[in-house]
Amino acid sequence: MKLRLLGQRNFLGGGVLFSNLVDALSQVYFPERIVEEVDLFDETQFDRAILSTSEQDINIWIWPDDRVEMLKGTQIVWAMFESDRLPTRYIRFLHADVDFVWVPSCWGRDVLIANGIASERIDIVPLGVDANVYHTYLRCKSDQSRPFRFLAVGKFEKRKAYSELLAAFRNAFGNSDDVQLVIKADYFIDFENKKAAFSELVASFEISNVR
Repeated sequence: MKLRLLGQRNFLGGGVLFSNLVDALSQVYFPERIVEEVDLFDETQFDRAILSTSEQDINIWIWPDDRVEMLKGTQIVWAMFESDRLPTRYIRFLHADVDFVWVPSCWGRDVLIANGIASERIDIVPLGVDANVYHTYLRCKSDQSRPFRFLAVGKFEKRKAYSELLAAFRNAFGNSDDVQLVIKADYFIDFENKKAAFSELVASFEISNVR
């Protein structure tokens, strides 16, 4: 039996999830070495998985891949999406080739059901938190003299809705000294141009309490 995880380690959200999941499961004790990592972009690794596949395997796909039918065993897709309208090809994939679908929230489950996926095939698996990175035990106590801070984290791209965020913040708080919007919007591709474009966007809203 293999607990096989299929994806790729990279800087995207799915890649980070894949990396963390593989690393966490690798620290769990199993009587045999059953956790297997497969980079879907490495043909050699995938071919090796095909040769060793069995009906007892559990294959967890971090994103969809048309080769899912080439592996034996139980097929699970960890579905990640941000809208309630999903591509026809994606829905067809979930209908035809996947035994179970994991989503991180009740909202995700409702979206899949609305798109025709049977409820008994959907499990809610909340995303975990790495306590070595995100923790509270070193947090400073609240200082009432400091402004209240909102934090936004996400690379600078249209689907993160930064224009809408800035407009909503300006409309709600203006340039109040009591409130700040702190943004971490690093983009790992074409960093300098992205940084300049984002700085220009922020400046266009004429808000002094954005960091």
